[in-house]
Amino acid sequence: MGQRQGKKNRMILTINVGSSSLKYS
Repeated sequence: MGQRQGKKNRMILTINVGSSSLKYS
């Protein structure tokens, strides 16, 4: 259960980071 939550959070984090880099470039 904890692993699944962590994986989901990591995915969201990656998407957020990707959006940020797109904004800055």
